[in-house]
Amino acid sequence: MGDGVADALAAEPKTATTALPSVEEEPLTVTMTAQGVIFIQKTEVPTAELVTRLGAIAAGRTSNKIYLRADGANTWNSVAEVLGALQAGGFSDIGVVSDFGGTATAALVTSNSVADGLAAAVAASVTRAVQASPSLTATERDSFRLAVNSCWTIDLESVAASVVVKLGFTLNRDGTLDGEPRLLSSDGDQSATSTAFEAARRAILRCQRGGYQLPADKYDQWREVVITFDPSGMRLK
Repeated sequence: MGDGVADALAAEPKTATTALPSVEEEPLTVTMTAQGVIFIQKTEVPTAELVTRLGAIAAGRTSNKIYLRADGANTWNSVAEVLGALQAGGFSDIGVVSDFGGTATAALVTSNSVADGLAAAVAASVTRAVQASPSLTATERDSFRLAVNSCWTIDLESVAASVVVKLGFTLNRDGTLDGEPRLLSSDGDQSATSTAFEAARRAILRCQRGGYQLPADKYDQWREVVITFDPSGMRLK
């Protein structure tokens, strides 16, 4: 390059480098209807796929902010499960809007306050249940667990055989399911989790038959059920 060109370039005025303004991301909202149906924005999402869908969304966003709008007809336990899914999906800055108790409330939830809030909510729910009815005996719990276990089959040669999944579901007073079983957690990848979840889901639905045989006077104790399906041994919470 000639000296003339070099001098011309050197003489050009220098301008400060200015970053282009970033486009503000659309606020992300998860809605939980009175019937427990979950929506991400306006798209209905099966509960079992919520963590996976959120993880994919989180990977493409710069903000970990999300809002949960829950109808007050939902129980605290069911809302707590969704909050846990939001965190598992990669969102720790959670804003919650609901109308529990008939009063509209809003809260900004951080990862620490989620844990505190869920602990308080679950503790309050457990306290109310204990006051309302006697606890299930060890025999009653084992009988229920074995009833579900009798319908649970899994291919020991498949990748799902080493996956532990935790499912939650709600029972009616006659022992039949109220809605579909929900995936709460898993320690496997998406494919293995899907297989393990379907096997557990089928077991719960198949074994209910005319309704699980549980003591009617203890309905508050078994209305909300959480079962861990572990190939090394099923656990009933």
